[in-house]
Parts: sequence; C-alpha cells; structure tokens
Amino acid sequence: MKRNKNSAFTLTLGLALGAVLATAGVAIATHVHPADTGALKDRFALVPAFKQCTNPTGTHGSPLAAASCKTTPTSAESATLTTGAGASSS
Repeated sequence: MKRNKNSAFTLTLGLALGAVLATAGVAIATHVHPADTGALKDRFALVPAFKQCTNPTGTHGSPLAAASCKTTPTSAESATLTTGAGASSS
C-alpha cells in the first residue's frame, strides 16, 4: 500500500493532537478538587455596648455583687443600633 505525504502528515498531526489531549486529560484528572464540604461556619457573639455606669441604681447578684445601673434606651452606647424584638427598621 502506497502512502502519500498528505496522509503521513495527517496521521502525524492526529497522533500529536491525541498525545496533547491525553496529557491534558491526565493533568485535569490529577488536579481534581476534593468533594465540596461547603463554607466553614464562623460563630460570632455580638454584645451591645453601653455607656459607663456613673450613677448606680442597684446591685448585681452574687458572685458579681457590685453596683449596677438599670438599662434604659438612653444607656446604649449607640443611638442608631438597636437590639431585641422590634429592633429592625421599617
């Protein structure tokens, strides 16, 4: 069987392309990410800030047993942040 230059070139090009694709396939297969475990869960404790108690109105219970102030709407450090039920803005 007689081959011409065109068929030899096509065969060589096909083999080269196959080798490139096979190599790329191996590279893709070896760089697979582990199963998706989702995002990490972070927990934050948010505590409201209050102005310093300068005029105590009561006493904490044991073991604190120190002077305390009654919490009022004006004792919050921030005038714009709110907490509790109905704290969202409408």
